[in-house]
Amino acid sequence: MGMQTLISMLEENGDNQRIGFFHECNDYQEEANAAFSYIKAQKMLNRRIMTLTFGGKEDFVPLQAADVLAYEGNHLLRDPSKPRRIPWEIMNPGADADPEKFRIRVLHYGENNMHELISRLSGFRQLLLASGWDGKA
Repeated sequence: MGMQTLISMLEENGDNQRIGFFHECNDYQEEANAAFSYIKAQKMLNRRIMTLTFGGKEDFVPLQAADVLAYEGNHLLRDPSKPRRIPWEIMNPGADADPEKFRIRVLHYGENNMHELISRLSGFRQLLLASGWDGKA
């Protein structure tokens, strides 16, 4: 869902640059490859060059940054009422003062806004069906 969200956001802004995805060598490579292949095969998302590369943190420094982002994002989402930690503030400066300067988009769904998630997923499903998806995994 993360890759699809990113690609949709880029397309909404008219950005059709190449995208290189990096995934850590781990037990989820097969699933990552399957998800990437599925996304790349969709006609509505096939307007750009995309690649998926596997490697270790020592090979791809962005994977180290992704780990920090995942850790801090998890910390934030577990309890959004807690103060933001320093690494989060460094990655997302000025977010509280100026929402237009957000570098990171956080979508938090809970009992008060679960209907928004269902609506977004239903809309995405409709786009897939309209592009020829048969409704099966």
